[in-house]
Amino acid sequence: MSTPAQPQAININLTEISARYNAGVQRLFDIATCTVGALRVQTEKDYQEFGKTAGYYPDGRTHAKHDQARPMGEQWLVRNLLLEALNMLTPLLEDVRSVAALADWKAKDESNQKAPQQILVADREASLKSPFGDRLKHLREAYSVFSYVEGLLPGLFQLNTILAQHDGKVPKELLGGSGEWVLGFATLIVEKGDGKSPATAKLGRTDRRFPLGATVSLAKEDVLLMIGSFGFYASTLLNSLQEYVKKTIPGQIQEA
Repeated sequence: MSTPAQPQAININLTEISARYNAGVQRLFDIATCTVGALRVQTEKDYQEFGKTAGYYPDGRTHAKHDQARPMGEQWLVRNLLLEALNMLTPLLEDVRSVAALADWKAKDESNQKAPQQILVADREASLKSPFGDRLKHLREAYSVFSYVEGLLPGLFQLNTILAQHDGKVPKELLGGSGEWVLGFATLIVEKGDGKSPATAKLGRTDRRFPLGATVSLAKEDVLLMIGSFGFYASTLLNSLQEYVKKTIPGQIQEA
């Protein structure tokens, strides 16, 4: 005589998920601080002395001067930092989708023991094949889970396209109605207290505008704001997820 299947133990730990993405963004922030920061203070003398340590140049005829090599090096660094940050979005969205769907299952149909496998395998495969925008739309429409800074994401994806496919120059197809390409970053706005109330902080947005054909050159603080924008996106999205899970299965999560 067979015994009924025991319910699967599904633990939802938002603290762990949040810590993982916060650490990932901080890692990129530190790398940007170290590499781009060092490049900004390197001199022609530093550049030439370091280049001579190998004892030869692969092609001395095309050896670039420092003022030529630095912009190329910085663009390469920014492109790779940006690409790694963008690559964090896919697992982030999948974690959020999976947790929201599992919370829904626990609240409505926990007796269906096949559902977690469906959510974590088949639904995941289908989600990964769908366009990025459709994944955002699904989270918003199915679970009311979203980040209020997600409007920054198109510009960051476009920046990747500009750096990877257009040699850092703004193409005509990305111009907005103003005739410029606009790149936005999330910023933290701190309002000082008045002695009676403490200082408060809120998220804001700062834009950089580039005309057609302009080379996208970011100030050092912009590079950090770029990385930080991914952190703000992840944290606000996970906060939205936390509110959904708390409402759906009260008392059954470890909060972020």
